[in-house]
Amino acid sequence: NANRQEGTGPDRIRPLVIDKLGDVYPPNILADSGEKSKRRRWCNLKQNLLSGCHLSQMPADGVNELMHRCLFALHVRGDDAGSSRVELGIASGALQIFLANRYYSDIAAFRCRVPWADMVFHIDDRAFFKHPVDTMSKALAELMETSKRGSAIEKMWRLQREARREL
Repeated sequence: NANRQEGTGPDRIRPLVIDKLGDVYPPNILADSGEKSKRRRWCNLKQNLLSGCHLSQMPADGVNELMHRCLFALHVRGDDAGSSRVELGIASGALQIFLANRYYSDIAAFRCRVPWADMVFHIDDRAFFKHPVDTMSKALAELMETSKRGSAIEKMWRLQREARREL
């Protein structure tokens, strides 16, 4: 696995996301469901423990509720093609932010019908790995600024709503 050889694979980038981004544009829901993240506390809707936590004890409707609370849904490289997180994020109305440079070439479904490049916001995962907080802060500030000038967010939401049928 080339990602593991570079030392920037999902086993290293996911903890960066969860551990470093909690204070970037809060409130955040930063959770993981991977086997290695079980050392984290469990997410809890009632106690509002939603950042730096593990989803294994949360029922599916709880995950859906979390997604419906989100403005952005972060897709980190390492999710496999069978993962439904991107589709769940789109269905919930959360804007998709991709930290996965090869998503379009390796995973994206229905590329002939879904305008992936126009309906998601992409952040270079190599830049993120080097400077996670600065890269994410800059990217979100850019997204918010362009949305003020030219309704970028509204365009992405519209395209995501239209793509739901295809996904």
